[in-house]
Amino acid sequence: MASHDSLLKRIELFVRRTFTQRWLGKPPRELVAEPHNVLKLGPNAKILFLRQDRIGDVLVTTPLMRLLRRKFPHAQIDMLLSNNNFAVRGGVAHNISSFWRYTKKVGDTFRLIKSIRTEKYDVIIDLMDNTSATSSYFIQWMKPRFSVGIVKENAAIYTHCVPLLDRSRVHIVERIAQLLLPFGINPKMEDLSLEYRFAENELLKAQEQLGAKSKKLRLGIHLAGSTKNRFWGEENYRKFFSFLKKDFPQIEPLIFIPPGYEVVAQNISEENGVATAPAAKSFHEFAAMLHQCDLIFTPDTSTVHLAAAWKKPCLVMYNDYSPHLLRWTPYNSPFKALYTADSSIAVIAVDQVMGTLSELLCENDMDDSKNTDNRVFKTGI
Repeated sequence: MASHDSLLKRIELFVRRTFTQRWLGKPPRELVAEPHNVLKLGPNAKILFLRQDRIGDVLVTTPLMRLLRRKFPHAQIDMLLSNNNFAVRGGVAHNISSFWRYTKKVGDTFRLIKSIRTEKYDVIIDLMDNTSATSSYFIQWMKPRFSVGIVKENAAIYTHCVPLLDRSRVHIVERIAQLLLPFGINPKMEDLSLEYRFAENELLKAQEQLGAKSKKLRLGIHLAGSTKNRFWGEENYRKFFSFLKKDFPQIEPLIFIPPGYEVVAQNISEENGVATAPAAKSFHEFAAMLHQCDLIFTPDTSTVHLAAAWKKPCLVMYNDYSPHLLRWTPYNSPFKALYTADSSIAVIAVDQVMGTLSELLCENDMDDSKNTDNRVFKTGI
């Protein structure tokens, strides 16, 4: 195992060094800044998306998938995912013909590239708005007729580039949607709402798993994000549930447990008398149960994008806040956000969360508590 890991590391260093020398810093071959059908693909074109990063990255790409499928209803539109985000395929499969899986294993990667090359794709679309050596080498080795990407350090690898919009002012959904320009689609004229779908039987199963609501509103609480810094803390949750019971009697809280937080969730659940959702066998099953909630409270960005796909009001906590980078907030969907420049969201005060939750409920006509005018919360960070 050690020698295998060492081999992988040497290959990775070689790839990155070669990539840096050959591609970085060179200008794009052709820049497409306005909607123009420069590729002139036929109705049965073969298109491949590269999205080998995280679940949230796939979700913010769903408008682009939908609009390209509408433009090419008979095309073969495939997608390359990785072990990190392969679980999300169930909710986006209606716009994708088939999926490839990148495992990062040497033998698997060579076989993957060989198989993809035999497909002879007309165009590969790199959905990354950060420079990716992996995407660059996939494009080089897979040899499509055309390749499309966003202008960045590896722009020379693409046959056609689109502008990189200001990351401090333009939402990631709109930045990614620029990749529609070479297909003659103007993203400014399109609905860029996110989507994540289920079959009817999947939703019925989720309803059976959770049972009927005991109160008017079900609040889905995703307990933590992908890092420990995105866990709010047991004491904060204890205070939160105490306030929630007293000030929002119309709300039934339901805890969703991310991997690694089973013991913590049990402690919080038992101490505060709050139910937990059944353990999901897959991301898709988790999403179907989350869909049964009326509003969502989360520090996890993939959950944020699910809420946006279903237009469910969402309360989000963000750490490491920087005004120089626009956060991946729920796109075109009702939300309230709490930001902290601290590395941990645990510093966000409970009264700030309660005040922001009250605002979210009022703005979406969900606050029917009789004592609304008597509640006083300190809001803002």
